[in-house]
Amino acid sequence: VFLFMLPGCLMVIITSWKFTHNAWLIMEGSPDPGGIPYRFLVKGTITVGFTLLSLQGLSLGLHSLLQLIGLEAFEEEKP
Repeated sequence: VFLFMLPGCLMVIITSWKFTHNAWLIMEGSPDPGGIPYRFLVKGTITVGFTLLSLQGLSLGLHSLLQLIGLEAFEEEKP
């Protein structure tokens, strides 16, 4: 999680931030006549989605780390 997921999410967040910010500033819409009128909302979900994904990865990684060092007990699966 810490080695691949978080750096990958961080890379996507950093690279998508600029064009998402610019799309929100100009309230970007589709140039096509029948296109999406609020395209800036779609672009905003990229940054928000990867931010939430990285928070979930951080939570999972910390939970696993606590289990490995013995500060949190393993849960047994119930059939």
